[in-house]
Amino acid sequence: MLMELTIDNFAVIENINLKLDPGITIISGDEGSGKSLIVDAMGILLGMRAPAKIIRNGKTSARVEGVFSLSGYTSDIVARYLTENDIEPESDGTLVISRDLNQQGRSVSRINGRAVASSLLRNIGRYLLDIHGQLDYVSILDVHNQMKLLDAFGNIQKLHSDYVKFITDLKQKIRDLSSIESVKSNGRLDLLKYQIDEIERADISIGEEDILHNKLNIIQNSSSIKDSYFKVYDDLYANERSVISLLCEVLSTLNSLKVPDPTIPDKIEKIGECLTYFEDVSLDFRKLYEQVDIDSSQLEEIEQRLNLLNSLKHKYGNTSEDILKFLENATRELESMEKGQELKAQLQEEFKKLRQDCSIKAEELSHHRLHAADALSEIVNKQLEDVGLPLAKFQVSVTQEEDSDGLRFSNKKAFSYNADGVDKIEFMLSTNPGEPLRPLRAIASGG
Repeated sequence: MLMELTIDNFAVIENINLKLDPGITIISGDEGSGKSLIVDAMGILLGMRAPAKIIRNGKTSARVEGVFSLSGYTSDIVARYLTENDIEPESDGTLVISRDLNQQGRSVSRINGRAVASSLLRNIGRYLLDIHGQLDYVSILDVHNQMKLLDAFGNIQKLHSDYVKFITDLKQKIRDLSSIESVKSNGRLDLLKYQIDEIERADISIGEEDILHNKLNIIQNSSSIKDSYFKVYDDLYANERSVISLLCEVLSTLNSLKVPDPTIPDKIEKIGECLTYFEDVSLDFRKLYEQVDIDSSQLEEIEQRLNLLNSLKHKYGNTSEDILKFLENATRELESMEKGQELKAQLQEEFKKLRQDCSIKAEELSHHRLHAADALSEIVNKQLEDVGLPLAKFQVSVTQEEDSDGLRFSNKKAFSYNADGVDKIEFMLSTNPGEPLRPLRAIASGG
């Protein structure tokens, strides 16, 4: 039900807000007052193309908004369309549709605040409103609405809703299987194996590159570095005028003093600590001097290793941490893909079972539609007699299209299917004797 309609800057309408109650609402007024514009606005709200120059003179945009309250079969159908388009239905069944038009002929359509294509408005709109005119948008001529009417007459909307749930799951299984196949066809599996093997063979570790650069720097400057280490050791300890020799002389002098100064012993102790420290440092530099090995054979090995690391960084990340993170993610993805065969087999079994369930639901739905079609045809033909058309004949046609890839029934025949089942519903009518039954949409008169 349409609960509220708001129209802004639409032709001669500046602003109107209609709040509608259950039951009949009649809008009257003089010719040209805008009654038909309200109908046009509702059509545009539900996906119709907006006429040129429909925006009110002096304004830059127009807007139409409708608030609907959904329930029962209509709620189920609309909810399915919303879910398929990643729109969250409101828990209270409220649906808010809006459409904004600009002077450039463009429009923005929204459902519950989410921008959508106008085609979605048209698909949903046929379940929300019937706009009756001189054959314009008469819903009974629409084969989709004919199916809806037949299901409502036969009280089989619940069967249809159950079928829709199964067919939605079936489509998801098809997408899941397609996703697995597309990944393998793109050669992703082989690429991951190559990348993982390349990184694992390199056997890199965090901090390795810094160590290699230090080693390279030492080798390239080993002679100069070794001389510097020895000079520091010599100045601190080895030569006759080394720091340690001088400190020893200072201590000897202080110890020979006969001055009764109480601060002297403390100073002697501190100088002794310095002497011990410099002895330790000098020995450290002696060890560094002895550790420097001028081995040019290591240079080529280190440069090759650094070139390998640079190559991996170019492919997989700027640092060793990035490369190892890439390896972790690639390994996880490979494991997931290698499980794809198992997953594929599982999905195929689920797909097979779900397809069987869909076939059962579709056959049950089709069976009830055939019974409902016979019953509705009988009632309408009786009413045609009551209105003075005893020779007219009405029939609800229920047909299926065979398809080897479709849903297979218990009679072994397979039929093409969609979200409405396997049936094609068409209201057929013959108004004159001898004339064949023809679709109602082809012969209905506006009179």
